[in-house]
Amino acid sequence: MADWQKIKTEYITTDTSYRKLAQKYGIHYKVVSDKGKAEDWVQLRSQYRDKTLSKALGKISTQQANKMARIDQLADKLLAKLDKAISELDLAITVHKDKVETPEGENTTEYKEAREGGIVDRAGLRQLTAALKDLKEVKGVMNELDRREQEARIANLQRQAQKDDDTGGQITVVLEGALKDYAQ
Repeated sequence: MADWQKIKTEYITTDTSYRKLAQKYGIHYKVVSDKGKAEDWVQLRSQYRDKTLSKALGKISTQQANKMARIDQLADKLLAKLDKAISELDLAITVHKDKVETPEGENTTEYKEAREGGIVDRAGLRQLTAALKDLKEVKGVMNELDRREQEARIANLQRQAQKDDDTGGQITVVLEGALKDYAQ
């Protein structure tokens, strides 16, 4: 006697056909086909795939959201450092060494830092400007053309999804280059 639950599960969770299942389990093709049609295995397979895809996309979405949140936190830290560096552009830090005798009579060297006003560090200013540009890129701050391009892509994906729904076609998801700014 055939284990119909096992056969049904294999059909729903794999890409195998009724014919291949019939060969594998030594059952006539027509019997497997009739059983599959009676219990609507094709619909169950479609539901299984949709549910699996939905879970996978949810997991990927959560991972991307977590990655973007970490990048955002790091960008905020970097921005704070850049803010501090900008305020110190015109400060010159000098270190003075003094030989000091300790109460025990030993000689030691003591270092003292002094911050003094001076000329703005132009090379430092260029580096900070480059860092701000990079930060803008990482944070995803878009100009108007970038925003329009993204909106056009979204509209195109929505049209494609609607077309697939109207024709009853399968939706294929390809995740390449998604959120490329965050993946780099």
